Amino acid sequence: MNQYSEDGRFPYVFADGSAGAPVRGEDFQIVKECGHLEAPAIFERDGTYTVIASGATGWAPNPQTYYTAKDLMATWIRGVQAGDANETMNYASIPDGGDGLLSVGDTNRSTFGSQTTNVFEIEPGKFVYMGDRWNEGQSDSTYVWLPLTIGENGRLEMHNPAAEDPARYGDGWDTSYWDDKGFGHGTWSLTPNAVPETVRRGTAPNLPATVNVDSDGTVGPVAVTWSTLDTSVLGPQTVTGTLASDAHFTAGRTFQRTVTVTAPGLADIAPEATVTASSRNTLVGTIVDGNPTGKGWDDWTGNGYPRDSWLAFDWGTVRTFDSIVVHTYKDGPTATWPSRIQAQYRDASGAWVDTEVGATLAQDASSPAPVAVIDARSLPASSALRLRLTSEANTWQSIAEVDVWGNASAPNVCRGGDATVSASFHQTKWATMPAGNACDGKQNTQWSTWTDAGFQDTATFTVETMEIHRLDRVSFTNTEGTVTGVTAEYRTPAGEWKPVEPTGDAPTVTNGAETTLSFTKVLATGVRLTFATPGSYLKIPEIVVPKAGGIAAITPMPTAEPNAAGWFDAPVTVQLSHDGGADVVVQHRIDDGEWVDGTDFIVDTDGAHTVAYRALVDEIEQEDVSSSLTVRIDTVAPVTTATTGSASDALRTLALPAAAATIPSTGTATFTARDATSGVERTEYSRDGGLTWITGSAVTVTDAGSHDVQYRSVDVAGNVEGARTVTLRVDEGGTDPGTDPGTDTGTGTGDGSGTVPVTSETTPRTGSLAATGTELPIAPGMVGLLALAVGALLTARRRRA
Repeated sequence: MNQYSEDGRFPYVFADGSAGAPVRGEDFQIVKECGHLEAPAIFERDGTYTVIASGATGWAPNPQTYYTAKDLMATWIRGVQAGDANETMNYASIPDGGDGLLSVGDTNRSTFGSQTTNVFEIEPGKFVYMGDRWNEGQSDSTYVWLPLTIGENGRLEMHNPAAEDPARYGDGWDTSYWDDKGFGHGTWSLTPNAVPETVRRGTAPNLPATVNVDSDGTVGPVAVTWSTLDTSVLGPQTVTGTLASDAHFTAGRTFQRTVTVTAPGLADIAPEATVTASSRNTLVGTIVDGNPTGKGWDDWTGNGYPRDSWLAFDWGTVRTFDSIVVHTYKDGPTATWPSRIQAQYRDASGAWVDTEVGATLAQDASSPAPVAVIDARSLPASSALRLRLTSEANTWQSIAEVDVWGNASAPNVCRGGDATVSASFHQTKWATMPAGNACDGKQNTQWSTWTDAGFQDTATFTVETMEIHRLDRVSFTNTEGTVTGVTAEYRTPAGEWKPVEPTGDAPTVTNGAETTLSFTKVLATGVRLTFATPGSYLKIPEIVVPKAGGIAAITPMPTAEPNAAGWFDAPVTVQLSHDGGADVVVQHRIDDGEWVDGTDFIVDTDGAHTVAYRALVDEIEQEDVSSSLTVRIDTVAPVTTATTGSASDALRTLALPAAAATIPSTGTATFTARDATSGVERTEYSRDGGLTWITGSAVTVTDAGSHDVQYRSVDVAGNVEGARTVTLRVDEGGTDPGTDPGTDTGTGTGDGSGTVPVTSETTPRTGSLAATGTELPIAPGMVGLLALAVGALLTARRRRA
């Protein structure tokens, strides 16, 4: 492509609209809008074009990204998912594992210290990245050669083999690297709901042994092994699944999913706090942004390293604590994290009190940045918590994320999934602070009505919900401006707005202090607050609209987790946790059974059960508390039978013996599965002794000889039937083919641990085909049919005569 037009008037890439100027989408295309990328390398795989490019950071390497398109002149997207959260994000901020980020396991986020030079294709589908290292222009500056692999949905990944497996690749790597990395062609992905999103703390994770994989439209089960999931640590964790081989790819494809470890009544309350630090307060918001791997806060200064810093979390109201998780960050080649983290709490007088609660970390630069998990249950309840960070090394201390697990706040209707939030207006100049900021659970984001174009005297804040909620108060803390009063209305289930009936005196709004507006309990589908701000404005980080409880709140807690389809494959113990007093009696019943006192019980019969529960005071049922849950149990695997035979068997009985001797044969088995409870999810068969299972309800073999086919079914609850075996025998031809189809009713092992051979053929006659299914040639078959038809016609004519 020439750099300039033929007459030299303008560069090709700057289409000025004049006659003959290049047209975007026909003569050129822009990979990234409103950005600067350099050092591109382009290549094509299975119809997809990919451009790897570097950010423009001078001689300093950066985390490189890649872009894809099906057509060079079409619209390019970052990564493989159009419009995802990373599409327009600055490349340096894409979280590890984010779509469009090239390197995996690149702790320094520097594309392993390199910048793209080229991409070479060894053979179709096997690509090698070539990158250069500036190394300050030294004569020993070298190139980096690393393999590229393809992940889920066509995602491009670049790993460092020497870091992945030092024993195998420490001295270099070769093309055998792809052998166990899921090499193949086409695009693959997991079907939805293959992996559970949550798991209860301390329980065994219910991760499936097989997942359904879609390979360019062909869906089938593939065995999977999982990385470790530590269910003793609360919060989201990334687990990696590694797939076995299938008909399209070698073993070794990997994918990642986020599984959150939960505990009843606990939540990460760090985002609800006002966060401050001993220095660099402009960065503290990054440690509660939900990204535990990205670069967050640090205490670096240009005048040396403090080596003694702190992070403080202030809730303004008393909280209790369960655990603290501190994700440190490796910012360069040194150990840039604390050697000691110590918890302090603020007492009633406002003083900080030291405790023994904390963790000691090894500042080993050769190791990844550690995660400190601190048991905080011995801390007293407090409205504020401070983490003191000290370092034995002369380095800055960097923290990516802090999770503080404590008592969950009362459910906030404002943050519910059925809620819509709006305001009469919000700040837009200098910063955009919409109403949604007051319902996101974060103290560092605010709703503001500030303006330099003239203040408005009132502002309204409205929450509308799809469901009916019981409400009796609203609370908030204003931080700037002047609010002289607040009133409230509620929307009835019929959709009518009415004023609430306040209880007590009208609240006085004082900046920095929590304000609560209480009113008589109402059933509502919305609430509207009107703030009086004469000649001023407001700035509120969070508005809380709690649900008004009854005499007790009952939380049903099964001690196990159902699978993705909502089924258990074993009896389930249910615990009814409640916060009522000694005068509250909790009862339950299963289906239409009798009400029974007690909070712990077992549901142990197969089927879908409705477990109702209620609270009684003085033997009177409290309707506010009554509710139910569904428990679905299926402990029995499906039962599958195999029927062998062919539609052409009837024709074979009509063929002449001489013609039958030339009939080629096939063997067919049809599988019928039954499951009385959750239903059959899939039936599958294997022709290689159980190494590979193919989803299907029938199988046909054509090669002469005896063929053992294993088959089984899996129900929706995940119960796997013990494998059964049917034997199909196929001959080249015979003189007496036989007609009995035969059926298999073998019982198998029933537990998936082995197979029971079951031969479902009939006993063949001399020189016959096995009665497992045949295909009759058209010509001999038609001869037989015509002969019978002519005979029948002649018989009819004789009778008429």
